[in-house]
Amino acid sequence: MHQVERLAVGATQAYTKQLLGSAYEAQNRAEAALAHFREAIELWSASPQYQNVMLHADQSRLLWQSTGDLKGAKQEALLARLTAEIYHGAVEEHLGHYAQAKTMYDSAISIADSLEGCLLQKSLAYSYAGGLAWKQGYVINAIHLLNTSINWADKLGDSYRPSYYRVDLSAAYITAGNYSEAIHQAELGLNIALPLHHGWLIAILSSNAAEAHYYLGNFEQAEALIAQSLNQEEATFIPYALTVLGMVRRAQNQYEESIKHLKEAVQFAQDTQDRYAEAAAWRQLGDTHRAASQPTQAQEAYDKALAHYNYMKLDKEIGEVTQALALL
Repeated sequence: MHQVERLAVGATQAYTKQLLGSAYEAQNRAEAALAHFREAIELWSASPQYQNVMLHADQSRLLWQSTGDLKGAKQEALLARLTAEIYHGAVEEHLGHYAQAKTMYDSAISIADSLEGCLLQKSLAYSYAGGLAWKQGYVINAIHLLNTSINWADKLGDSYRPSYYRVDLSAAYITAGNYSEAIHQAELGLNIALPLHHGWLIAILSSNAAEAHYYLGNFEQAEALIAQSLNQEEATFIPYALTVLGMVRRAQNQYEESIKHLKEAVQFAQDTQDRYAEAAAWRQLGDTHRAASQPTQAQEAYDKALAHYNYMKLDKEIGEVTQALALL
């Protein structure tokens, strides 16, 4: 709650600075306007808000028209474009339009690499690209991009932001089969998130750590982390935790419980319009039905998963589900 309050105060302060900057601009007081726009950008930078794009655009226009600083105007215009590319890419990624999202993230990285300084924007660009690379199965590249984003944040002296990047980094290590490192990365993030009572981070980092423990056969630790994740009541990540719980129950030969939790995961994923989470839940549901000698239900679940993976163009998952179907 305290973290939410701080973010709310920060947003109000940023908007106030933005309004003051606009007022000074109207009075032809360019230096004062620029100073307030810069302060507003710093305040907004902690959260992905569209005002960040508009502030960079305002700075670009003001530097060009009022001070004649074309170099500064160009940099601010590029920062506006970079930020817009990142957030547009994030929307496309959530919709399952991975090719479009990758194009936007690649553009953001290209812009970021061309700019001097701008470590915050560089860390954001690399982190979003890394998260998508993990989903697309480019695990080595994902780990490189995400570690690079953490390095940029470390250079800023930012000990908080890397916790977000460790979400996808821990997931990438799970995909790579390095479960101990996945747990380590999740725990590093939880060391920051737990004292802050940051439900969003606690939910997904706990779910990731639980999945890694599942693959190591540590079911007791996995269940404790799943409970910790679900207790946050973060709707976005409930399907991920329920999917891992379904996997644990299957490994314990509790097929009815596994099916129940995986169907719940599908429903939550549909409610949050998370195609990736829904596909994963359908796939695991297919695995449970197959283990329970229910081939008809298994085929139905695999077909649903395959339809989503085809839509997202995830070749690795398409191949694995196709192989599972062939074994029925």
